[in-house]
Amino acid sequence: MSLLECFRITGENVHYGTPTNPKLPSHIPGGSSSGSAVAVAAELVDFALGTDTTGCIRVPVAFCGVFGFRPSHGAVSTIGVLPVSQSLDSIGMYHFVFSRLLPQYLLCDKSYIYIKENPRPAYMAPPQARISF
Repeated sequence: MSLLECFRITGENVHYGTPTNPKLPSHIPGGSSSGSAVAVAAELVDFALGTDTTGCIRVPVAFCGVFGFRPSHGAVSTIGVLPVSQSLDSIGMYHFVFSRLLPQYLLCDKSYIYIKENPRPAYMAPPQARISF
């Protein structure tokens, strides 16, 4: 896969085939993380992760009719992720039920434990989120 594949906003993949948008099969799924959004929209999985650099979570959410969460840059550790743009990359999640999106994300994301034990310098720390359930 070429580096340009990572920037395709359509979700079309000439190497492995384009995932079929389960809501509108004649339409493209959108974004390079479209496979994750398609799996959630087809209810093959409860949730899925994706990376967002230039809309690759936000676009498939709109095209496939699921809910997505893209946290602020740096809020979730990208250790182990092949970077496209270190200053823009973010790890996000797809879910088909809005009320379960954020709680599920918090259950899956253990990076907050790492950050709590190994705090960043104050100039790198993300803003504190005010989340209530």
